[in-house]
Amino acid sequence: MFDFKNHTHIMAVLNVTPDSFSGDGICSNSVIDRALKQAESFVKAGCHILDIGGESTRPGATPVSLQEELDRVIPIIQAIHKNFDVPISIDTMKAIVADQAVKCGASVINDVSGLLHDPEMVHIAAKHQCYTVIMHSFNAGIVEKTILGGRYIKKDVDESEDIIVCIYRDLDKQVIFALENGVDPSKIILDPGIGFGKTVEQNIEIMARFDEIPKFRYPVLLGASRKSFIGYTVNAPVDKRLGGSLAALTVGIMKGAQIVRVHDVEESAQAAKIVDAIMNYKN
Repeated sequence: MFDFKNHTHIMAVLNVTPDSFSGDGICSNSVIDRALKQAESFVKAGCHILDIGGESTRPGATPVSLQEELDRVIPIIQAIHKNFDVPISIDTMKAIVADQAVKCGASVINDVSGLLHDPEMVHIAAKHQCYTVIMHSFNAGIVEKTILGGRYIKKDVDESEDIIVCIYRDLDKQVIFALENGVDPSKIILDPGIGFGKTVEQNIEIMARFDEIPKFRYPVLLGASRKSFIGYTVNAPVDKRLGGSLAALTVGIMKGAQIVRVHDVEESAQAAKIVDAIMNYKN
């Protein structure tokens, strides 16, 4: 399904929420029609995966009930699977949502808790033997909200500890947990979790040392698009972060990211193609 060795895969974000941090969530009476139009534009722009989520994971977001999340995402997954030949990812922390999504056509489970929030999630991933994104996160800590959005200001890590070592250690435990419960090792994708419980400074360091993450020998996903560390670094609101997002994408790909999760699909796909061409050039 995926050819991670030869080109970067664009994972397009399709939020079915009214409170997405990126401000691009779809939530209206014509939600399926709008989702299909957005999916069509993303596919034409060059995306390789559509990542559909029905619950915001921004700092301080209101949790969504199981039924509401199912009502938001399942009809859209069914419609997109019927109309487009593109892999679908379900962005959820709920095992029942993931299970139903895969049964309706999703082929990737993208769980920001790294299979730890819902004790049944790892079993769903193992049952379906689908691609599974295992993401790293720190405990939330203290969130500060400004006009630039929410950011974490408390480091959930000992100051003397190396942050990459912490991420490596935690992800190693999560991978072992997944493997022990039957998840196919060839279907594991890792995500260092830019923004999840990490301060602006920590996110910058992770990006600077991103080439140390692929040492796990699993495909690596980068989700830096429009994140608050970009906004606070360049003093830009969420709708003015395209340049910063493309810069992070470029650095990430050059340092080993095989999948980039993005909001601005056309621009990101173009940037990724140029980086791929440069990285694959043989004199």
